Amino acid sequence: MKGWRKGVAAASVAVMVLLIFGLASSWAAEQRMIYEEYLNQLAGYKEREAQATTQITNLDKQIAELREAINAVETERTATEAEIYRLIQSDPTGVEAFMADLDGLISRLRGMQRLSPDDLYKRKGEIEEIRAQLEELKKNPIFYLPEAGDKISAIEGMLAQL
Repeated sequence: MKGWRKGVAAASVAVMVLLIFGLASSWAAEQRMIYEEYLNQLAGYKEREAQATTQITNLDKQIAELREAINAVETERTATEAEIYRLIQSDPTGVEAFMADLDGLISRLRGMQRLSPDDLYKRKGEIEEIRAQLEELKKNPIFYLPEAGDKISAIEGMLAQL
């Protein structure tokens, strides 16, 4: 019986060794498959990275072109603004002061619009003073700016209502 046990033991060991080698070779094949998949994915990622890098380069060129266009427009705007100030014989401070004068007249006229006809008659001299100030302001070349013209039109309309 001892021989039989040795044979069974040897056969068991042989089967275990075969199972281990079978499992090991199966595991190695699986690992090889995983590694190949990894290499395929890596190649795909590298291709996407190359495409993204190309897109970034193209977008950077477009950004640079747009910045150049913006700078050109800004230069043109500055030149146009300087030409306007030369034509109206003023500067930004002068324009602001002119607009403030017009706003002051508008404010005074709005206050007068709330007055009764009797009170308006009593303040007829003040209305004539506002007309004279307006005529004086209209002699200033700043009068030709659209926003100044709009305010002057509004003042003339308010004067006509009084």
